[in-house]
Amino acid sequence: KVLLEGFTDPPHLRRTNNGFDFSAASIRDMQDAPQGVFCCAVGNTPLFTTEDLAPLVLSASDGWLTFTGTISNDHVEHIYPDKYDMDQRIEVIDAKSGCHLGHFFDDGYCINASALNYVERSSASVESSLDGPTSWRLFLRDGITSDDNAMQQSSSMKVLKGTMDSCVRLETVVLGAGCFWHVESALRRLPGVVQTECGYVGGTTLNPTYKDVCGGHTNHAEVVKVTFDPVTCDKTKLFDSWLSMHDPTNVRAHGKRAKGTGQYRSCAFVFDDRTFAVAEKCIDACSLQLDKELSSVVMMATSDQFYAAEARHQRHDERRGKEDTSTLSFDEWLREYGRRRASILGSSETIEIEEDDGMARIMI
Repeated sequence: KVLLEGFTDPPHLRRTNNGFDFSAASIRDMQDAPQGVFCCAVGNTPLFTTEDLAPLVLSASDGWLTFTGTISNDHVEHIYPDKYDMDQRIEVIDAKSGCHLGHFFDDGYCINASALNYVERSSASVESSLDGPTSWRLFLRDGITSDDNAMQQSSSMKVLKGTMDSCVRLETVVLGAGCFWHVESALRRLPGVVQTECGYVGGTTLNPTYKDVCGGHTNHAEVVKVTFDPVTCDKTKLFDSWLSMHDPTNVRAHGKRAKGTGQYRSCAFVFDDRTFAVAEKCIDACSLQLDKELSSVVMMATSDQFYAAEARHQRHDERRGKEDTSTLSFDEWLREYGRRRASILGSSETIEIEEDDGMARIMI
């Protein structure tokens, strides 16, 4: 009723949706409270941390969880009452899901515990039934982690970062689909992608430069290293998105026509057998649907085989203001970046999205 109809928890309960007890009987003082993040029970958007808990949260006179502030003002929305309403309280909802959370008063937020999931920093596990917060991309992007960033300096942000590090199992793949400037700007907008880095891989030259690679004698490909959360960004959808953003039947190799050659070749480099199998399955399924052999190649790699590109190539389109940086849903992303030839797949403007199908296969 709290989540769906905006009702209020019984006083003094303070038990989160996933069973954590924050009543005065279970936690005697703030020093005993474990560090962690409070997320919306619908969608797991991170909203508050234990650093935001008001001292009165442990007193018998306080009926609900009370917070002095939020992780980010963008994660909650205030609904102001009409001046003629009898109830003049300011309602607080999750900005992403619209879930009712509680109310805002001059001294902070009074929130229903049952509208929250709690992710404890010390005991968070990928085996947990809670998938983990899903809108942390803003906080883990490489620009946010710099020491001179004001957000990073707050105690609340440090708790969030520590909790994310302990409960989110990130994985990495390296993908090539043409010029890495545009590939990176597109892949950064996929849900669950935390970090990207342009670079070179697959050749024989050690520590290559962009000039070396463009010279055509290194056999390196222009690629993007993608760090992602596999819970939010399913591997099958990631590889299908990669296959749909370019024509994998065409060898784009700066004059070279052999499969697996050229700096603009279609390639995926992975770091474990399970991911290799997923990538191979996606390529085989796409090839079957297109009734054509793909030029795409999947190879096992080690981390030292990837060479980061020069700083001027990192997030190139974003720095030049050529690309929107907001995260898209998979359907939105496909409409924006699904650019195979119309003779094969139709245009990205006319395709119809069907739920639960792989990205590459629904474009047929």
